[in-house]
Amino acid sequence: MEREQELWDAGWIWAAHHQYTANCYILFCKTFAVNAPENVTAVRIRSAGTEYRLYWNGTFLGRGSIPSNHGNFYYEEFCITTEVKDLLKKKNCICVVAHNSGVGQHGRESTGGGFALEARIEGAEGTQIIQTDETWDTKVPEWWNQGAPQMFWTIGYQEEVELTAFEEDMRNLLKPGPDDGSDPSGHQGKNWEKAVRVSMDQGKGICLTKRSIPLLSEREVCAEKLIDAGYCITDGPIFTFCNAADRMLEEGHRRFSENEVHSLYKNEKGKGTIRVPPGKEPVYLTFDFGAEAVGYPCLEFETADSGILYVGYSECLNGEGRVDPTRQGIRQADTIRYGSGEHRWEMFGRRAFRYMQITVGCREKAVQLDKVGIRQLYYPFEKEGDFRCDDERLNEIYKISKKTLDLCMKENYEDCPLREKAQYLGDIKTEAVMNYYAFGDTKLIKKALIQFAQAQGTDGWMQSIAPGSTGHNIVDYLPLYIMTLKDYYLFTGDRETLRALYPAAAGTLRWLKDQEDDRGFLTNRPDWWIFIDWADLDKRDTVTALQCLYYRALLTAAKLSSVCGGISDRDGYLQKAARLRENIRKYLYRPEKGAFIDCLITPANPDLADEKKKEQGRFSIQTNCIAVLTGVAGNEEKQAVRNFLQNFRGQEVITGYFKNYEMLTYRILGMREKFWEGFQYWTRMAQRCAGTWWEIFDEKRPGIPNVSLCHGWASAPLNLLAGSVAGIRPLTPGYRDTLLKPDLFTLHEIHVRVPVPGGYVSCDIRREGEKFWLTGSSPKDTTLHILLPALEGGNYDVRYGKSKSERQRKIGSYAYIRLKDREQVDFEITPGDGKTVFNADNCVKNTYHQKEDFYETKNDSMDGAGIGSHDGDDRMRDPKRNEAVRPADGNRTDRHSGKRWRERCPGRKDEAGTLECDR
Repeated sequence: MEREQELWDAGWIWAAHHQYTANCYILFCKTFAVNAPENVTAVRIRSAGTEYRLYWNGTFLGRGSIPSNHGNFYYEEFCITTEVKDLLKKKNCICVVAHNSGVGQHGRESTGGGFALEARIEGAEGTQIIQTDETWDTKVPEWWNQGAPQMFWTIGYQEEVELTAFEEDMRNLLKPGPDDGSDPSGHQGKNWEKAVRVSMDQGKGICLTKRSIPLLSEREVCAEKLIDAGYCITDGPIFTFCNAADRMLEEGHRRFSENEVHSLYKNEKGKGTIRVPPGKEPVYLTFDFGAEAVGYPCLEFETADSGILYVGYSECLNGEGRVDPTRQGIRQADTIRYGSGEHRWEMFGRRAFRYMQITVGCREKAVQLDKVGIRQLYYPFEKEGDFRCDDERLNEIYKISKKTLDLCMKENYEDCPLREKAQYLGDIKTEAVMNYYAFGDTKLIKKALIQFAQAQGTDGWMQSIAPGSTGHNIVDYLPLYIMTLKDYYLFTGDRETLRALYPAAAGTLRWLKDQEDDRGFLTNRPDWWIFIDWADLDKRDTVTALQCLYYRALLTAAKLSSVCGGISDRDGYLQKAARLRENIRKYLYRPEKGAFIDCLITPANPDLADEKKKEQGRFSIQTNCIAVLTGVAGNEEKQAVRNFLQNFRGQEVITGYFKNYEMLTYRILGMREKFWEGFQYWTRMAQRCAGTWWEIFDEKRPGIPNVSLCHGWASAPLNLLAGSVAGIRPLTPGYRDTLLKPDLFTLHEIHVRVPVPGGYVSCDIRREGEKFWLTGSSPKDTTLHILLPALEGGNYDVRYGKSKSERQRKIGSYAYIRLKDREQVDFEITPGDGKTVFNADNCVKNTYHQKEDFYETKNDSMDGAGIGSHDGDDRMRDPKRNEAVRPADGNRTDRHSGKRWRERCPGRKDEAGTLECDR
């Protein structure tokens, strides 16, 4: 995608000989004069580089930067206007604390260190420009231990700091500049050198893209309570740098009594400041933050002696009720060595945890802890969806789902905020749809789609993680990029971005085409990882689920190519998809079982000749759900799969990732009881005190699993409740046509609000038996298509705007109501008096129900937008461009291709004669 690049005159700088030093912290400083600071109206700063914090005359301005693909860097922009007179002095100092991990991480690429800045000081006398070059001073501080251990191979390092030396340096650097013209920084002392220009593979100058998402919000949150304290029983010296996480786990604990814990508090209320008395034995303190927190831990404490603190973190307590900073093999802990005085420390790196343990080493003087907290990070959402009903269990599930997703949306979509912090292609497919319903944000997913396109190779291969340094070859994620792009267009209506990224989608299909065998199948290879789900699936040779996803990607690309003007591409994709679907049904479906097999070992694969003798009769929920969701299964096969799933006795789904797809399959197949039973997955997880949703939950295994306890892919109730239960879904790009088809099952009342372009679609729904009462609103230029159970002998009374509407028809067992207005619509729907009857003859002529792609809208499928059978030449139209000619016979002609195809509407009968709207 073409980027809006800007050429800077500023240079990338770093400390000499340290650009590729691992775990390297760097200080930068620039002093300069401003002749008439009282006349300055604004200061505009653009900065970029590896992770950094930016200060101006001692004032913290912000931090960066967005994890980026190599050669595609983003810059942050800070604008100061109202506080400019307080900020500027005659002599000024810009200070930067930067860090380069120097190793590849799941969520960040491995690059050399580099920092760039341009400040524009605007006033009546013109514009003064300050930029990074060789005149900047730099220092490699000795107070951060570069030898600190890496926490986990997918993330960064522990922090080991000499706090007194740090405070002395930063006190000199960050003090406000004087007005007498003297040097404000006092940094010309020991170990300061001039910066050097470094290359970031950009050539001359710097081409950067402005940050496309808002700066994250920060709020300081204190620990809720001290839940445990006692003496540490340990061997060996405590006043040494070491792997803090291992040491904290190995030490023994002798718990304080309740009275001893209460005596630690300085006041009598058992809250606030904690005083650890002098003693030769280390003391541990365990704090509970009440819920998972993501951000920068911070401490305020004072003492008249020197000593050491170990700070360890964990998402849960272990079986002994202790913080385990080595859980999942992640050594999440930090070490602080301090001298006498008052101290405030904020970790440079981000942490994720609920529980924090502070171990105070041996001390001759008391240590007073004034604050234990975290500068928590939040993505600044502009909108927020809502769902409430008369079942408190579902209300709690919705709240936890929203919190979980919120914690996994930061600079990128993250699989989890602790173990990897990685933007996986498969995860963004589900997390983005959850976000559309919960927050309506479009910027973060747009950036993600662009970053995956940037990471695509010339042969079309696309990385499974972007940005990142881990070369996972997850082949079944490739088709998901095309489907995620379609979802983005459907929920946003952003045709410009779709057209810009369509070549990346086409490139992905080009790579997949090169891997086909003579039947059009993609056969597994030693260097491939076929994920599908964390489950014991048979993934040898020809994996059925992969073929189904490939088929759906071809159909989706065909529709996208029509929107982008690629008619020739569309025809090729449709032909290939038709052949592939035929072969999947021929070779991978077992009529005697009524299900699709996990995989097929072919004689043409010599590497698996011996394995062909092994049992190939494995059938799974995952494979058959994907066959239904992608539309590979025909109506006869769907009925057979329905019976298979109803009587399935094998391995259950234990990931929230696939639980979403499983429940959407039940909706498509009309298995309402199984759909509603699916919410027990989250109910039982909550019963084990889950404050956020886990990566994996197997109710047959007791306790808390050793997995991520905050995983965004498990937040499926956000789209299941708003998109399937309340039934609000986009029918055409950008919600210009919106479906409202509630299915309350045993519920009697719900309130739902879904963020859409231009505002919200909101509705309060009440049910008594089969009668519904609705009040709600929708944005202007939105057409609502409402489906409710039909009343016996009459219509619903419909009022919207200032008028009363009779725009309704009966379609099967449903009452279809269409509301359209150029302005915002407030509507009210109540059961009628039974005097007005339906005119069912013209239902098709007055109904527009556009069939959509992967996870079909009207079938409540995977992403709340749509995947179902694809039996016609239907395609997603651009409502502004590709209007259709509607003949009198109910068919319509595409103006561009001249082809005629049957209008699809909620009342059309499928192959089996079943009304699609009745499913």
